[in-house]
Amino acid sequence: MSNLDQLSPFMFRRGSRAAGFAVALLCVFTAMPTQPAQAQTFSVIHQFTGGNDGRNPLAGLTMDRAGDFYGTTSDGGVTGEGVVFKMTHKNGGWLLSPLYNTFGDSDSGEFPESAVTIGANGSLYGTTISGGTGSTDAGTLFNLTPPARAQRNVIAPWTLTVLHDFGPPGGSDGALPAYSVLVFDSAGNIYGTTSWGGGNGCGGNGCGTVFKLTPTEGDWTETILYTFTGGSNGFSPEGGVIFDSAGNLYGTASSGGMYNCGTVFKLTPTGSGWVETTLHLFLGDGVGDGCIPVSGLIFDGSGNLYGTTYRGGVLGGDNGAGTVFELVPQPDGGWSLKVLWAFTSGFANGGPLGRVTMDTAGNLYGSTSSGGAYGLGAVFELTPSSGGWAYTSLHDFIGNPDGEIPMGNVLLDANGNLYGTAEGGGQYDSGVVWEITP
Repeated sequence: MSNLDQLSPFMFRRGSRAAGFAVALLCVFTAMPTQPAQAQTFSVIHQFTGGNDGRNPLAGLTMDRAGDFYGTTSDGGVTGEGVVFKMTHKNGGWLLSPLYNTFGDSDSGEFPESAVTIGANGSLYGTTISGGTGSTDAGTLFNLTPPARAQRNVIAPWTLTVLHDFGPPGGSDGALPAYSVLVFDSAGNIYGTTSWGGGNGCGGNGCGTVFKLTPTEGDWTETILYTFTGGSNGFSPEGGVIFDSAGNLYGTASSGGMYNCGTVFKLTPTGSGWVETTLHLFLGDGVGDGCIPVSGLIFDGSGNLYGTTYRGGVLGGDNGAGTVFELVPQPDGGWSLKVLWAFTSGFANGGPLGRVTMDTAGNLYGSTSSGGAYGLGAVFELTPSSGGWAYTSLHDFIGNPDGEIPMGNVLLDANGNLYGTAEGGGQYDSGVVWEITP
């Protein structure tokens, strides 16, 4: 089995093309009851039309300090090659405004599939998985800045600047940043992952990289911090990296490793570069710890790591339906993995693809790309209970009008409301943005 082929960054794209222009689109607000046992209320706060507002949001949302949301769609827009959008409260509902929907023009890149990151100056940073200048067609890292003067009652388009063109695959640079979420350090440097590139291994495409972009005299300089080889350290990192308080980086490789089910890795800065340590090798068949960790990781307050796998679990290997796991540092310097939940019956087409989110009480929230009561995905909560964890389905997707195949992270606001996206389904079969309120 080739996990790289199975989890190709292109596997979920639904081609679409749209024309025309509109600066703002009022959402369709649809309330749907959740399971009777739950007090939560599920609502669709935007139905993507496949036009100027976009189509197929693969990533989750990013929230600013004012409570507004930013996100991406992998298709749609004026050129049909993706949209970056903003959602704001208006008249008791939500207003979606396309900030940039002409990807593919002027070598800006094509098909943004990752969430955006808000920089210190309030501008947005993100990636595309293809396009760019020249002939590399291996994706870009871009910056979106708002117009200098806000116009009353008009959402003006933002300005896109490409900070780096990746690739080509098989070269020394990274290629195809896939679902990588970008992260900044205190000096303003940007870090992320590419699922391909870094050499000619892994079938000639390269096995993936961890990279850093440093601002230098009005420009940006890329440094490859680590190149995966496809051996025991894994390959195809897709979920980005996170920092600990000491400046170490942590992430997942979705494939490879000794058992070809992926790894969890740590990168430690040294005077001569970065040193990789494999914290966990997923074992796959018959073991139950999971396989194919596509998503990135989160920390809790005690320094434990949490993540998900798309396959594996108690059913083993490719036939499993994914896990939510915890990695706990040990006194001897190693890490011990605990499976908090293994998805089994009803999730056989694959489990979580996005990061989990933790609230102040230690409960975890996430979504599955399949399964649930209707086989089209679910939003779930995991609650610590009697030495284990209890699973609660907060919503099971039915396709129309509430969406299907949620792939991104679940966002939690200060009032306990949950927000996210579904890649497909909805009234126009182009995906939705949803809300769950307590």
